Amino acid sequence: MFSKCLKYEMKATKRVLVPLIVCMLVVSIATAVCLGGLLSYSYIGDANAGDAMIEIDGSGEALPVEDGAFHLLEVATVMLFMIFVGIMIACVITVFVLMVRRFYTSFFTDEGYLTFTLPVTVDCHLLAKTVSMFIWNAISYIAIAISFGILFLGIYISVPDFFALDDYTKQFLEQLLAEVGDVFGGTIAFGIVQSIVSTIASCLLLYFSISVGCMLAKKHKIIACIASYFIISSVISEIITIASELIYEYFTKNIEATAENSNLLAMTVLLIFTVLYILQGIGCYFGTRWILKNKINLD
Repeated sequence: MFSKCLKYEMKATKRVLVPLIVCMLVVSIATAVCLGGLLSYSYIGDANAGDAMIEIDGSGEALPVEDGAFHLLEVATVMLFMIFVGIMIACVITVFVLMVRRFYTSFFTDEGYLTFTLPVTVDCHLLAKTVSMFIWNAISYIAIAISFGILFLGIYISVPDFFALDDYTKQFLEQLLAEVGDVFGGTIAFGIVQSIVSTIASCLLLYFSISVGCMLAKKHKIIACIASYFIISSVISEIITIASELIYEYFTKNIEATAENSNLLAMTVLLIFTVLYILQGIGCYFGTRWILKNKINLD
């Protein structure tokens, strides 16, 4: 039953998110082409400049055809890059808004009557919505990374010398990356785990805040949901801040400041954060579950 619920959630949301992600990738390709052409012209355009001239309306000045093409390409690149950034931001926001809206309408509007008549447990509903939100978050960030990769690839294909480094810089970067991997490899691994856990915990915090707001308010539920989210998240943030400050104070007083100990401090802080996020997720999950089972308040 969980797989069917998850499939339904993914199907209901992909109609909006898939076209948006595809649009972002297409715009990134167009931006990469224009940006690559712009940089290529900047590097080699002067050597190929011709004698053909065009007149600029109203100015009385004449510029080479290539310069006019350059300015046109420059404007197109700027516009495409702005569109790309806008779509990228819209993609992240849309995932958030769409998932919150899906949860709210599924449980706390007239649609809730249908939801609770289905032969599906509350746990199944919650897990399906949480996993769906996590998957779409991951897909959106992967798509953003691919889009930036397309931009850099376009630059590299058009102007390989743009990324050229001298031997000294290459050796320095190789040594730096090797040292970072050796000393802070554990911190990086802990950071990845902590990011995954915090994403899931954030999803459950949203669901719990919506449930609390709808439970407490008979009218103006959306305002109540927003208020409950800020209050609950502020309390949790304060707890995490106090925990990190206590850990930092302990390390600075009792442990010598070295690179290895800095790595240990970072790993410890990330581990504590991960544990706190796990506790947050568990508390929010069971709090949401209890409200949906016992305190549901449909429109």
